[in-house]
Amino acid sequence: MPQETSSSRPLGSAGDATVTGNVASATATSLAVSNFGNYELLGELSRGGVGIIYRARQRGLGRVVALKVLQGGSMASAEQVQRFMNEAQAAAKLQHPNIVPIHDFGSQDGQYFFTMDFVEGKSLADLMEKGPIPAREALEYVRQTAEALHYAHEHGVVHRDIKPGNILLDEAGRVKLTDFGIAKEVNRDQLSMTMEGQVMGTPRYMSPEQASGKTALADRRSDVFSLGATFYEMLTATPAFDAENVYGVLQKVVTFEPPAPHKLNRKVHRDVATICLKAMEKRPENRYQTALEMAEDIQRFVDGEPIEARPVGSIEQVARRLKRHWRAVAVNAGILACAAYGVWFYLQARPAHLRVELSPSPVNVALDGHPVAQEDVERGLDLPAGRHTLLVDLEPTFEPRELGFDLKP
Repeated sequence: MPQETSSSRPLGSAGDATVTGNVASATATSLAVSNFGNYELLGELSRGGVGIIYRARQRGLGRVVALKVLQGGSMASAEQVQRFMNEAQAAAKLQHPNIVPIHDFGSQDGQYFFTMDFVEGKSLADLMEKGPIPAREALEYVRQTAEALHYAHEHGVVHRDIKPGNILLDEAGRVKLTDFGIAKEVNRDQLSMTMEGQVMGTPRYMSPEQASGKTALADRRSDVFSLGATFYEMLTATPAFDAENVYGVLQKVVTFEPPAPHKLNRKVHRDVATICLKAMEKRPENRYQTALEMAEDIQRFVDGEPIEARPVGSIEQVARRLKRHWRAVAVNAGILACAAYGVWFYLQARPAHLRVELSPSPVNVALDGHPVAQEDVERGLDLPAGRHTLLVDLEPTFEPRELGFDLKP
């Protein structure tokens, strides 16, 4: 089981929403047992940029819960409070076996809080620290998560922060989806809080529309992409998008096509890799259109049936690379065009050689309207490539003869 800790983690890390823990390790935290309204705080589980999560016991009922308290207390901004309330309200409307339920919401001495199930187990992020997850096991975790997401989507909630740290596993191995901190409800006025240009989510697992700041376009298919990116890392133990800094990660999310999972882990079946990459298509219309479609394709593979997703063909891969690097392609095409024109111009500028034997002799000769000596024509003349006219006149025996011809260099 994971150890409870009071150490801080960076915003967006797996610890921002972990509600798993071990009872025996609670004494290792620096938090003294104290009271928070109707709750007895037993230890700190995790903290992030939004809130701090404690393991707590609810008085009266005696049940252990995960209690999340908004950071900043009474000093929190109105937007922070609203987002915290949105998280609680979005999760509270979802009653699904694979979603961590909300129990209570309120304010205690100016500090907003809500409580949810305390999940005995660990997060997917904890499990992934050991290396790649066997494909069959990973498929089951992803299938359960996809079904939970589909339920949320059908109830008007888009999660927008799917990542390993927000996918919990109870002791029976059942998925428990948590942390709806930046979820949006598609039919609520709170959508105005998400403005164009804002980047919301965890960079490695963002969809291209999120990474490019088009957050308002992040619909259910955005969650499908994030689940695909999580699935990719489960199979390969390697992030699909990684760089030295956040900006580099965001750029890769938008432009980089990661190698197929089966190329990094030979134990991954090609159909499993195809399902993963289908979820991670850059264009939303090319992904699974619902999380349920993804879950059903996974079930087809598990049942030994053909999957509906199809791998991207070689021509399409080339077309995508060209489109992705169109500036470089345009520059190289321009260079090639200039080089081709230069070769053509050089060839056209090269002189052509004309040599004509004339009989009987002597005759009068004119080339392009200019008289020339018969001897020069028979010896050979260098002329520019192109169209020329030769006039031969043997007076008074013959009528003048005119010959048109093209010379090539």
